[in-house]
Amino acid sequence: MAIISVSNLSYEYSNSDRKAVDDVSFDIEQGDWVAIVGHNGSGKSTLAKLLIGLMAADEGTITIDGLELTEETVWDIREKVGMVFQNPDNQFVGATVADDVAFGMENRQMDRATMRERVTSALTQVDMLDYVDREPAKLSGGQKQRVALAGIIAIVSKILILDEAPVCWILRDAAKY
Repeated sequence: MAIISVSNLSYEYSNSDRKAVDDVSFDIEQGDWVAIVGHNGSGKSTLAKLLIGLMAADEGTITIDGLELTEETVWDIREKVGMVFQNPDNQFVGATVADDVAFGMENRQMDRATMRERVTSALTQVDMLDYVDREPAKLSGGQKQRVALAGIIAIVSKILILDEAPVCWILRDAAKY
């Protein structure tokens, strides 16, 4: 069974005269690494947002790890999928890098000891441990993306979606994920 299954997915922005995603279907098996490429405006980010339920498709179905994406299942699906947005500033909430990486774990009510261990491990994997006490807003664009990725690594998401994130630094030990 596919970990992600998309069937006849379509989406059109209200201010557009063409579909951003037009009758797209695909399956992704667990363990696959998939890149979706295309020019600016071709629907890559729209597809990513549809996959995690940030936007509702006009047509089609999305199934993540056996769960069909609906209003009732969207939060369960978001527990399985971690996304690094194209602009990581949109997902920062902490006063420090460590606070930001810990945020998802706090929402899942993990104990402090586990959180500290995972923050250190995730920041080490993306080569950002030296920035643990820095303010995320003062980091470079690439550093911000690495911190956003560390936050996803720390919550141990089953699926990672990277919206235009550079792949050269994704994980030091990708076999673990």
